[in-house]
Amino acid sequence: MILRILLCAVLVGVSAWLVRWMVRWGALDHPGARSSHDRPTPKGGGVGIVAAVVLGALIGPFCAFVVTPALLCVVLAGAALAGFSYLDDLRSFSPLSKLAMQVAVAIVPVVMGIVLPNALFGFLPSSVAGVVPPLCTVIVILLITNAVNFMDGLNGLASGAVAISALAAALFLGANDAGFVGAGAVFLVCGIAGFLPFNFPRAKIFMGDVGSQFLGFVIAVIGVRAAQLNSVSATLVPMCLFPMLVDVVFTLLRRAIAGQRLMQAHRGHLYQLAQRALMPAWLVTAMHWAMAGFGAWLWIVSKILQIPNSVAVFTALILIQVMWAVRVLAAAIKAPIGPW
Repeated sequence: MILRILLCAVLVGVSAWLVRWMVRWGALDHPGARSSHDRPTPKGGGVGIVAAVVLGALIGPFCAFVVTPALLCVVLAGAALAGFSYLDDLRSFSPLSKLAMQVAVAIVPVVMGIVLPNALFGFLPSSVAGVVPPLCTVIVILLITNAVNFMDGLNGLASGAVAISALAAALFLGANDAGFVGAGAVFLVCGIAGFLPFNFPRAKIFMGDVGSQFLGFVIAVIGVRAAQLNSVSATLVPMCLFPMLVDVVFTLLRRAIAGQRLMQAHRGHLYQLAQRALMPAWLVTAMHWAMAGFGAWLWIVSKILQIPNSVAVFTALILIQVMWAVRVLAAAIKAPIGPW
């Protein structure tokens, strides 16, 4: 236990040291069409998160952590995506190049056997039963990776929500799968813990795509791995990430119905409208942390009462999001914030 605690402290310190270094030397993020900041701010703070998680996966076995080969491969694949994303922050690659890299990385966990369980697809004919789970796994990983990336627009929002999801996974699922879910989630929490003080409530630096894409990818794979454990474990990570996923899906649908270009930079996400029309940025972030925590709490209650996956549980989860969306949209309609 002492070795584990010491390693976690080292990982937090490594993350914080690198983030501090990036504050001085990182490239500047100039305000743009989807920005919530109004002055140039360093970006690339996600380098600290990535380094901490990679270091944890490499030396964890020497510090009483169990680290499976699958976790190491996934973390290294995530680091490759982070490296590509850092270059994208500097040079701006084409959307097709970004997607190709994401797909290539998403295939790694599938090759390592981390695939959505066949039980989810029992209704399919046997002729496609072997193809659909891997394909859906890649799609789910892509969706969550990009959702976290899209939601990384306010100080601490995306990183904090992922930290809550990872902490919940470590606490409630780690004992069932110490070598992947347990270790991977703990390393994520440590990396984010070193970064957050530099980003929230006031940002000295942003994660950049290097951090958001890495976090989205790793937490997505942890969620898929949890789904392999049992049907109860399968819902924990999605319930924590639910507010971010709803925001992204709702915004894309709203913009598609309005005939707006989906790939065009904008400030029309619910969290952005809330910050522009309803409450200060730090409070919007706190609301998202609270909603992620509510998802974890609801999962715990459903497990204790032995009513997992019930209609009542998901109704409660959805009701919170509907109330939030209605409140934010009502404020955005009344406030003079311009087009959204």
